[in-house]
Amino acid sequence: MGQTFRAAKNTIVLSSDHKKSRLNKTRSWIENSMDWIRVVSTDGKRINSDGPDSWQSWVPQNRPITRNKRQQSGPSMQVWGALVSGPVLFVFELPERGDSRNFMDFMEARVFPVLENIAPANYVLQQDRAPAHISAHSLSRFQELGIELLDWPSRSPDLNIIENCWSMMSRRIYDGRQFLNKDEPWRAIDSAVTEINVNCQDQLKALFVSIPKRMLEVVEKKGSLTYY
Repeated sequence: MGQTFRAAKNTIVLSSDHKKSRLNKTRSWIENSMDWIRVVSTDGKRINSDGPDSWQSWVPQNRPITRNKRQQSGPSMQVWGALVSGPVLFVFELPERGDSRNFMDFMEARVFPVLENIAPANYVLQQDRAPAHISAHSLSRFQELGIELLDWPSRSPDLNIIENCWSMMSRRIYDGRQFLNKDEPWRAIDSAVTEINVNCQDQLKALFVSIPKRMLEVVEKKGSLTYY
């Protein structure tokens, strides 16, 4: 199976400012030979008991898109994942309140101890520009903890390789199933992450290999969305 991924439905609209930011960032990373092995790619995702709910799911090229929805949706949970060179994927459940204080408490209590053990010593944290990630409180705490952040351009899921991991994980979580409570999907998440880490090392390594190609494509397309 090819390692190229696509959006199920492209709803990402880039303004001229977004394109300019993407172009400037990628040019800078290329010119400065960014070491992507240092970068910990992160993202959050909602997991629904009744299957995928977003037409922005990322699926492998040439794989059919399946939607399996109840008329009334069941319980859901918000998860946060990170992909670390090695490679290793890990996923946590996020706190229900998504404000910056709860987010940083979660990061300090759950995530940073894991990264200290498995990430490169000089790792750089990549995250999107969600309000909880870039608030004054969060940025201050990141600085106090000595966490280096990657200045990430807005509206750039095509450059974030963990987006592709969500697709790999979703196929294993749902697989035509629906869940009655939050415990069942979490067990499925845990099983899917374990299976990916054990049996999908080649696919995960291919994602890291694809990063420079993604950056070059942004430059070639003058900041527009890539094929990934």
